[in-house]
Amino acid sequence: MTAYGKVFIIYNPKSTGNGRANAKKVASKLKNNSIEVTLCATTHAGHAEELAYDLANKHYNPLLISASGDGGYNEVINGALRSQEEKSTKPVCAVLASGNANDHASALQKNVESFIEHILQEKVRHVDVLMLASSKNIRYAHSYIGIGITPAIGNELNKKDLNTLREIWIALSEISKAKPTALLVNNKQRSFNSLVFANTARMAKYIKTTEEELPNDGKFEVIPIVHHNKFHFFRKLLETFILKPNVQHRAKSYTFTTTQKTKTQLDGEIITIDKNSDVTIQSLKRRLATIY
Repeated sequence: MTAYGKVFIIYNPKSTGNGRANAKKVASKLKNNSIEVTLCATTHAGHAEELAYDLANKHYNPLLISASGDGGYNEVINGALRSQEEKSTKPVCAVLASGNANDHASALQKNVESFIEHILQEKVRHVDVLMLASSKNIRYAHSYIGIGITPAIGNELNKKDLNTLREIWIALSEISKAKPTALLVNNKQRSFNSLVFANTARMAKYIKTTEEELPNDGKFEVIPIVHHNKFHFFRKLLETFILKPNVQHRAKSYTFTTTQKTKTQLDGEIITIDKNSDVTIQSLKRRLATIY
């Protein structure tokens, strides 16, 4: 019995990255090794999630490769895991780094050549995923969930053509005008400039979230920056994300209640959680079948 059935590579033909070229290149190499591959182009926002859900439902244990950045891969795992939850399917997911940050691939993959070799060897592994459960929906994240400055910066980065200087300028601009996010944690109101739940060691390309690499231990890092003043915020950002990760603790779950509409970033995808929503962040141990 093989570890997976047909292989599908999902990519966005309108992406500013090199998803289409990477998808075709890897498809060619796999076909040269007698593996059946289908290229699937997306046509609209959210289409990768729809495709992953439908392909997981229709095919026996498909391998769903997202030729994208972290946001595109987030869509794929959400579709695949929804199918797994609803239909008891067993899709395998993987990312072919083709975006700007590529945090997940950078944290786990060695290089494209070894990634292809692992596909040929059917080297399927199981890693943790983060689940955000609120009153209205359930969403999954492969790498991190961020509240506060994280979605604020991410929202602006999604609007613009990027280079390193522009990314730095956007980040500094958003930090300078950022307002704290108030949450109820253990029935006490706390104000955060940033609150990150990290499942892998990298975030936003430049940021190291942990000194350890433990993608399947059933826990995530909780990295808070509590609001005091702007100087404290800048200093903590420097300490936390440039010098050494300021991990408060590692947890299996974390609960809070929103006091306002709260933007939240999951692997580059931004959602809004309603006011007065009870939210649980949970690590689902070894829930995602993947190749890296």
